[in-house]
Amino acid sequence: MHVDIAVIDDNPEMLRQFQEIIGQLQSLTYAGESVSTQVHPFLSNWPLDVRGFAQQIAKKSPGVVVVDMRLVSDDLEDLTGVDLGLRLKSLLRDCCIVLVSSYFNTVGETALFRHLDIFRELVDRGDVAAEVYEGRLMEATKRAILTHVSGLNYRKFRFVSGINHKEDHMWGLVLQDHMPLQLRKQLPLPHLHSNSVMVKTIEVGVCGTNHAALGSQTGSFQPSVIDFHEAFGQVVWTGEDVQNVGIGDYVVPMVRRCETWDEPSQALPVMSNSFTFHKCDHNHLECYRHPDECPAGEYHAPQDSTGRRVGYKSRGTGKCHGFGSQYFIDTADWLVRVPPPSNGTFTERMLNRFVLTEPMSVVWKAHREIVSHYSIHEYSDRVLLVGLGPIGLLAGLVMKTLHPGLRYTGVDLVDDDNPRVQVAERYLELRYRKAPREDVAPDDLREEKFDIIIEATDQPDKVFKYAAPLLAPGGIMMLIGISEHGGSVDLMGSTVTRFVKSRNILIGSINSSRSDFEDSIAFMQKAIGERDSLLDDPRFAERWRIDGRIGQRLQHMGATSRAQRREMKVVLSAGELTRSVEDVIDAVPCDL
Repeated sequence: MHVDIAVIDDNPEMLRQFQEIIGQLQSLTYAGESVSTQVHPFLSNWPLDVRGFAQQIAKKSPGVVVVDMRLVSDDLEDLTGVDLGLRLKSLLRDCCIVLVSSYFNTVGETALFRHLDIFRELVDRGDVAAEVYEGRLMEATKRAILTHVSGLNYRKFRFVSGINHKEDHMWGLVLQDHMPLQLRKQLPLPHLHSNSVMVKTIEVGVCGTNHAALGSQTGSFQPSVIDFHEAFGQVVWTGEDVQNVGIGDYVVPMVRRCETWDEPSQALPVMSNSFTFHKCDHNHLECYRHPDECPAGEYHAPQDSTGRRVGYKSRGTGKCHGFGSQYFIDTADWLVRVPPPSNGTFTERMLNRFVLTEPMSVVWKAHREIVSHYSIHEYSDRVLLVGLGPIGLLAGLVMKTLHPGLRYTGVDLVDDDNPRVQVAERYLELRYRKAPREDVAPDDLREEKFDIIIEATDQPDKVFKYAAPLLAPGGIMMLIGISEHGGSVDLMGSTVTRFVKSRNILIGSINSSRSDFEDSIAFMQKAIGERDSLLDDPRFAERWRIDGRIGQRLQHMGATSRAQRREMKVVLSAGELTRSVEDVIDAVPCDL
């Protein structure tokens, strides 16, 4: 177990003393488990923005905060350290405060706060020998560490005894080094905080961007990470500060979030404290609602000398922990609740659809972008879908449902008897044309023009070469696919000239915002009345049971060429769908 400690003072020398004294704490144990610590110094400057400074400190998620009561040296009545401690406690309910001062007995106002439980650890350094002060500080900090750890262990005890059948571990689908995806059955449970939500995984979806799991990407994955970003689950535990979601709720996690995650510098296994994410330091609150439009880009490391954490992280894309485990932990900020139907009962047919929420949200956002930049002419526009994989078929479903009067054509590399083509022709009522190669258009389409072209392949750079000349004047091309090999599009002068003169629009779209997730869930719920739907066809979503062979099965699928692959969407099932909350009846919110 690991605890971060923040030490705060306005005097560099005192700050150095804090670090040296507290750094001597070693060999701490709690309930037989070793506890490691790391000290993070924070030098306060005047004038001090207490709120902003507290938010900066909170990014480190300290379990213990050691702060000087006076952060304004020349003010004998200064209580800024108290204000800062109260602010930090409101941001980090689990943290323990150690307040240090030489003036507890000379400042009358200390009587207003010194008996508050928040400030149970007061260290007086006035008129005592240095070794006495050091001993007091070390003992107070040690008690604070063990108090913090005790809260985490109590929540874990409640979870293990009430929900996890007395097991203190979980299974997970893990990427590590050059090995295939592995099913690990002894992963540690994540630390449970007051704002944590623990979700029991029902199903995860396999996406073409899960290159490592499919064996199409080589290299070393350090540290070990839990894979998969498409998930559907049920809340089984909530911390005492959680709002907006409750036990028994069905939820879908968002992938990209305005949070950062520090990748360890060495190949570490999955650890209890490796699920901690930190909020982005960016000041534009509006972008927080739209992580898919992040102005800073993906977070890799502190971007300036102040250590600011700016950017986003996408969970389950091979760079930080995803959702392919028995349980996954998150906060309510990044969970999208599935509202119950009007009759209050979820059917199995309905529950089977929600694992498709994340890919559906990508498509929904792409449609939102199209209609915001282009005026669709119902009953006259022609649509070309390039790529009839899961994203292409879902894009066709959304377009066909919302714009039934348009004329649709589909292009892929597979033969006419492939299930992809059969499903597309049945539910989307399109005409199908086979392309000879990724970068060559079908012969009978080369002279045609399309008003809307939606690219949904893993070779957008190659598709663009032949699709661009097929775009009608005033038409729009939407690129959704991501090239596994990082290909680029060469915009030759003739292509640019044609786009300009023909008033064409080229848009790239990736990921989605909360509203896209919510709209996708609503779309799938409204379509439940349709007895014959693409969403329910077992040929579209093929379900595989998670077992010890799952890594090899996925690699075998990944080794099959796109032209030969018959699977469309593979869903990994963690077990029978939960239709009630009987199995989590003891999962009451923890009240520390």
